Amino acid sequence: MKKLLVILTLAFVTANVFSETLHFKNCKEARAKGYKNIKKGEPGYARHLDRDRDGIACESK
Repeated sequence: MKKLLVILTLAFVTANVFSETLHFKNCKEARAKGYKNIKKGEPGYARHLDRDRDGIACESK
């Protein structure tokens, strides 16, 4: 049980650290690095990139 808790904790911490370190100033920068249609909760999503507040940032046209 302790091993499972440690594994789950490490996975959660790793995911949070990765998503917090992946930051784009704007969608132009995100698209240049290959990111578009970034869903809320995914690495790279930030509210300032989601203009219509629908949970998807840097939507492709």
